[in-house]
Amino acid sequence: MNPFAYANDRIFEDPSMGIDAIWRVGGAGAGTAARVIRGGMPDRVTAIGDTHVVSATATFTIRRAQAPAIAEGDTLEVPAGGGVLHRVQGAPISDDDGLNWEVEAPRV
Repeated sequence: MNPFAYANDRIFEDPSMGIDAIWRVGGAGAGTAARVIRGGMPDRVTAIGDTHVVSATATFTIRRAQAPAIAEGDTLEVPAGGGVLHRVQGAPISDDDGLNWEVEAPRV
């Protein structure tokens, strides 16, 4: 196994880093269990003319092996089994090694 992939897996499995989630394609169905790492949850300020709109965001890192085709409109339930629902916004961004996706997924 690639040593970077091995180390990546250990990070996601560490209970102080990774958390259980459920990934649902298109937001429907039973979903697939996955581990995610919660990223930042900054508010985003968007200027529209003279008005500024503030919207909450959330980012998550998820292993490509567990969500190979995650896409806009999919959902993540974090933590799994009764947690908060987040909808993926925009295209996922791959890391340099192709091991993980970073997704922006604000609360639904």
